Amino acid sequence: MRLQLVALAYALVASGMGWALLLTVGKGILPEEDRTRYLVAWFVLTVGMFLSPNGSVFLIGAFVFLLVLRRGNADPLACCAFLLAAAPPAGVAIQNLPGGINYLIDFTFPLILSMILLTPIALSKLAQRLPGAGATDACVFGFLLLVFLLGFRETSFTSGLRSGTVWFFGALVPYLAFSRGIVSTEQLTRVVSSLVACLVIVAVIAFVASIIRWQIYDVVVKKVFGTFQFGYIVRAGMLRTGGTMGGSPISLGVMMVVALMLLNGFARNVRGRWQLAALVGACLLGLLASVSRGPMIGAVFALFTYQLSKPNPVASGMKVGVLGLVGIIPLVLFTSTGRDLLAMIPFVGTEDSGSVTYRQDLAAAGWTVIQRNPLFGSPSFLDTPEMEAMRQGQGIIDLVNTYLAYALQYGIVPTVLFVVAILSSAYLALREARRLDVEADAGLRAIGGGLFAALIGYAFTIATTSLTGVLSPLGWILIGLNVAFVRSARVAAASSSSREVVRNVTELEHEDAPALPIAASSPHEGVSSLPQRARSSIGLQTPFDFDPTRRWNLDDV
Repeated sequence: MRLQLVALAYALVASGMGWALLLTVGKGILPEEDRTRYLVAWFVLTVGMFLSPNGSVFLIGAFVFLLVLRRGNADPLACCAFLLAAAPPAGVAIQNLPGGINYLIDFTFPLILSMILLTPIALSKLAQRLPGAGATDACVFGFLLLVFLLGFRETSFTSGLRSGTVWFFGALVPYLAFSRGIVSTEQLTRVVSSLVACLVIVAVIAFVASIIRWQIYDVVVKKVFGTFQFGYIVRAGMLRTGGTMGGSPISLGVMMVVALMLLNGFARNVRGRWQLAALVGACLLGLLASVSRGPMIGAVFALFTYQLSKPNPVASGMKVGVLGLVGIIPLVLFTSTGRDLLAMIPFVGTEDSGSVTYRQDLAAAGWTVIQRNPLFGSPSFLDTPEMEAMRQGQGIIDLVNTYLAYALQYGIVPTVLFVVAILSSAYLALREARRLDVEADAGLRAIGGGLFAALIGYAFTIATTSLTGVLSPLGWILIGLNVAFVRSARVAAASSSSREVVRNVTELEHEDAPALPIAASSPHEGVSSLPQRARSSIGLQTPFDFDPTRRWNLDDV
């Protein structure tokens, strides 16, 4: 218990530093009405987590606390986004239940978040269709239906139901809730800003853990949940920390890629350049603390893809490339940290090259196994000689490639559906962002570009890791947010068109054209009409075809 108290002290200090950064330089990100609620929620969960005698006590307490939080005026989607990474995703197995049920399911903090905050929204929106997102919907539902049915192969019925339950709460519910539950552009901004705020705090915690060379939250995983992790891994002389994810540094790295891209959407909300630089710097330090090559490369790739949302993507991309070289070359030439980072680059450096070789061998062995059951995979793929040869010294076969893992277990058909779901939602978000007015809708356009780049960076990076812990729900949340942005962008575009119509009407009314008065029998008697030439030039048959005072809502689209 003494170790838990010491770890709690460090966790509170690190969390406090993250909040201090957020409340000083990042005031424009988190809505003022949410700050107190989120502050209390974060520290209540942190204290309860470190002081709990076991994982069951913590999860039960978190369950009750989230119920209370939901009954207040809090937005469930924004709360879920903010608390997604507040605790390690370690689980507690529900076992030895009445009726001869030996094992039910592993309850985790992300699963409880989904059950309490997201499920009511998802179930209420289950039958809602999203115009323009039919391809994404079809791929998501097709993928989840196939993996649910394939989960019953060569296993018990209860095991298949268990797997289906995890997919339901960990994938379907987050996608439905975030893609359909967001009903206004203001709510979209609020949800995305909540996710950004969470990841900024996690970045600061990770950097503090790296400086003191102690996996602070790994204490919770081991002492409270009783789960063993290989939590202390050193690369290039630096401890690979996972921040609030315990001993999972690559999970931290993926989250930092997402945070860096989403911050692009809130550059206008931050008061000055140095404040924005401080927030970006915090996330870069969090990425550095993970010492994960895949996320580092993924962040660079995602940054270039973000330029596609700019008015002139080629020029913007060249500018980013030049600025990047100007910053990186002195770092590599004159600092030991830069040389260490260069040594970690795959196929260029020599640091921990065995990890790169393992991934190459795993891909080759996996492709051989996939060819035996290409369409729908095999549940016993780990028993093959090729996979057995990939067993590491820790006694595990580390499937550090999400797409390969899906193709091995479920086959190429579900894997393709999963990839298309990601790419289609990202493409829709990019297309709608580029359609928005560069000046009038600059803020929303930047958020859309950030969501697009975050999802592309996520898709790139998960090719270097498996979807463990919080990474799976994070991915489905990002897909849902990209779809929700499409609806928001269409509402904004409609509003921009209405403003243009009103402006044209105002200008044309002042032209020296003879007005055509409305006949006395008209129901609109006494209301001045538009000139005939004005009406025809803007495509209106009567001056009442458009109501500029109408309140626009996402459900109108």
